[in-house]
Amino acid sequence: KGENKLLPPTGEGWEGGELEIAVIHLPRIANFDDFDPLAAEPGVRVRYVDSPEDLGDPTAIIIPGTKSTMNDLAWMRATKLADAIQRHAKKGCAVVGICGGYQMLGESIHDPEHVESQKDSAPGLSLLPTETTFIGEKATHRAKAQVHHGAGWLGNIERETLSGYEIHMGRTETASPWLAINERSGQPVHVLDGASSDDGKIWGCYVHGLFANKNLRRAWLQSLGWQEDVATENESPFAASLTRLADTLESTLNMDLLEKIIWEN
Repeated sequence: KGENKLLPPTGEGWEGGELEIAVIHLPRIANFDDFDPLAAEPGVRVRYVDSPEDLGDPTAIIIPGTKSTMNDLAWMRATKLADAIQRHAKKGCAVVGICGGYQMLGESIHDPEHVESQKDSAPGLSLLPTETTFIGEKATHRAKAQVHHGAGWLGNIERETLSGYEIHMGRTETASPWLAINERSGQPVHVLDGASSDDGKIWGCYVHGLFANKNLRRAWLQSLGWQEDVATENESPFAASLTRLADTLESTLNMDLLEKIIWEN
């Protein structure tokens, strides 16, 4: 897989739990550690797939970030993964797009200045009512946001404060934002982000690291049928100790100061 040698294996052979999430193994995948918190949950199986045959019949599909949205979208069409994702969505499968994956879920992507490719535009998967236009300026921010008028399961975490980061080029017009970014790199802002279907099964946004936010992660998993009580009971002693260690560190350290040091150097 070239530059993706550090990724988990694709296709068959994964040991895991009952709830299955398929992450599309894009050729130019970026920020694939976005999904480590999902894989760490008891009762959740995360697979990386690169063909319709490997896709199978997962509970949810995630299209991750990419270093080249237009090229990876063309790859998904050539491999027929785009068609397979659209079919799964019509059957009621949950579909999520993060950053470049979010751009792909929309109606169309435009690149008039050829920032990313030699194409002026390309049709998206038409699973969300959005349009993206690439611009030369790259957004790179540590971000804080709040769930804003979320549909479906997102309504259960209305007003929830989330942390993450943005690394993207392009602006996306959306009629159904569910996220309000209120801080970028320590500065107050008000930027509406993301889009979702009316039932909340299909959604996306630009913010990476969302699944590291426990309340959002578990609310989404529960909407897919995951049971927190059962999963927690089945958690291994080692995993439980890591959770306690992470919680202790977070409560002890000045996380705002630590983030400031990391992102300003």
